[in-house]
Amino acid sequence: MKENENKRPEADGENKPRKQVRNKAGRFLMDYWITSREYGKDNEKRYKEQLEKEKAEGKEHKWSENEKTYLIIIILGLIALGVKYIFF
Repeated sequence: MKENENKRPEADGENKPRKQVRNKAGRFLMDYWITSREYGKDNEKRYKEQLEKEKAEGKEHKWSENEKTYLIIIILGLIALGVKYIFF
């Protein structure tokens, strides 16, 4: 292998090494996915610890805001399906 194979001539006559090609978009998406997965695991761990703590204290489980929102969306969807098939 020649020594100058990885180099290219410049306008001023110097040889500079080529830049490595980088997959910035792939790296960005992978970092986002890994970070999101870590946050999800941390949140799930905290939620389970909170449930265990409430059970140990004898408290009833309160619904979180997300659970309430999901329930409302499901109920509205079922109502919309019912209206669609009954009236239309």
